[in-house]
Amino acid sequence: MSFVVAIDGPSASGKGTIAKAVADRLSFDYLNTGIFYRAVAYFVLKQHIDISNTDALISLINSINFNKLEEVDLYKNIVSKNASIIAAIPEVRRALFEVQRSFAIGKNGVVIEGRDIGTIIFPDANIKIYITADIEERADRRFKQLQKSGESIIYDDVIRDLQIRDLRDSNRSDAPLIQGIDYFLVDTTNVDIDSVVNKVLELINRVLQSS
Repeated sequence: MSFVVAIDGPSASGKGTIAKAVADRLSFDYLNTGIFYRAVAYFVLKQHIDISNTDALISLINSINFNKLEEVDLYKNIVSKNASIIAAIPEVRRALFEVQRSFAIGKNGVVIEGRDIGTIIFPDANIKIYITADIEERADRRFKQLQKSGESIIYDDVIRDLQIRDLRDSNRSDAPLIQGIDYFLVDTTNVDIDSVVNKVLELINRVLQSS
C-alpha cells in the first residue's frame, strides 16, 4: 500500500488548494474525492434523475467513467448543492467506496482529500489532517470563487448554503464529517496558503522520517 495522506475538512476550508500543493511538493498523486459526488450530481441534473430513486442513482454511478470527467461544469453552485444532498445517501457512498480506495493502488504516495477519508475510506492512512477555517472566511472564499466563475450570487446566500452543508455533512448517518482523535488540526483562517502548506509538509515529513 502506498503512503496515504488523508485530508478532510468542510467546504471552502482551503483543503483542495493545500492538498494539491502538498501532493506537488512531495511528487505524490492527488485525488479530490468530492469530484465523484459532483459528477453524480451533474449527471443527475443533466438526466433529470429523481434523487430519491436509489436504484437509478446506483445505475448512474455504474455508467460514469470517473477517469474522464470534464471539471468545467462540476463546480457550479447548483451542482454543489445537489452533490451535498447526494453525498448524504448511504447507498451512494457505498457505491463509490471502492472507486476511491482503488486510487492508492500501485502508487508510492497519495494525497486524498474529502470529508471521510481518514475515518472511512482510509482509516489506516499514514497521516490524517483536518483542515478548517471560520465560516465567514470560508464564505468569503466561496463567494469570490463563484463571482470569478461568472455566477450571480449573494454573499448571504453563500454563507447560508455553507451553514446548511456543514450541518448536513456533520450530521448524516453514514460517514459524517468529523475530526477524529488521530487527526492533526490545521486552521487556515487569516493564514496565507504558503504558510499552511509548509506546516502540513512539516507534519507529513515527520511521519515519513519516522516510518
